[in-house]
Amino acid sequence: MKKIFTTIACVITFASCALAQQTSPTSYTEKLVYQGKDVEFRQIDEHTWHGHGNMVYNEAIYVIEGNDKALVIDAGTNIPGLRKIIEGITSKPVILALTHFHPDHSGSAIHEFDELWFFPDTKDTEDRYLKDYKGKTVNMTDGMTIDLGGRQIHVFHTPGHTYGSCTFLDYEAGYGFSGDSFGSTNLLLNSSVEGLMGICTKMLKLMEIHNIAKLYPGHYHGDNPETAEVLRKELFMCEGILTGALEGEQQRNVKVLNVLGTRIQYDDRKN
Repeated sequence: MKKIFTTIACVITFASCALAQQTSPTSYTEKLVYQGKDVEFRQIDEHTWHGHGNMVYNEAIYVIEGNDKALVIDAGTNIPGLRKIIEGITSKPVILALTHFHPDHSGSAIHEFDELWFFPDTKDTEDRYLKDYKGKTVNMTDGMTIDLGGRQIHVFHTPGHTYGSCTFLDYEAGYGFSGDSFGSTNLLLNSSVEGLMGICTKMLKLMEIHNIAKLYPGHYHGDNPETAEVLRKELFMCEGILTGALEGEQQRNVKVLNVLGTRIQYDDRKN
């Protein structure tokens, strides 16, 4: 049967995205290295840490340290003094990069950093989120490498949740950081199902080639890293939606498909 792919215009707002995130008890096993009222940080390994804010479903911040500098991925929702907190974790000069423009990832703390790296999004999105930012902006590109000195981080465009969503991979460490690109078992899809199939296929290939065991998501609570199994399940769901074999339950203005604990929220009104 020939598949006909069409663009899905999703009207999910940020507010509904936040409400749609399913809360879950945390089950962190990593060592706690910083605890404050706005954020906590734990150590993944000797040179990598994850933090989480407390405003939007454990919004995640990651610190990845090389010999020369450190990469900070995302800034949470509202974490005053985030840069100073991070400078207490690593002594290396820091670069802030975003997985995507949503206020739980590109919140007020971006203004504490002199540079902001991101994958290009629509002009309206960039104007909205960067209108008050005074620092230097750097556009990342698909497949580029960020050299931290003895540690290389590779950036890939993974649009779907947003147009500019991206994923960071550390080949040597065998893990990556995906923001909300794959939803951490609860994907809020703002583009086409066909497009999601493309990025799942792309990332599965990269994970296989480079032995990436897991992706740390944008809302990490300890037991929800994204594995190849999760991405294969999303790929299976996409194929089912496009062929008509699977259909989500209508909830407000989206359909919600849940297969064995993995959810995709999508809008098929233009299918």
